[in-house]
Amino acid sequence: KPRFVDALQAIAMIREIRGDYREAADTWRRVLDAQKTEWGLTEETEVQETERQIRRLEERERNRA
Repeated sequence: KPRFVDALQAIAMIREIRGDYREAADTWRRVLDAQKTEWGLTEETEVQETERQIRRLEERERNRA
């Protein structure tokens, strides 16, 4: 039975709100891993959106430095 990713998504959002962009991106990576390994998603919209979130947060972390 695949894990639900809702809790991880909420944690990522909270970390972003707190300004912890690196930790938020790491949490989105956990979401992405679950989407791919447990749900079998590869190119679906959900995966693309998760990858976009990771890139966006990495950019915010770089711009902060």
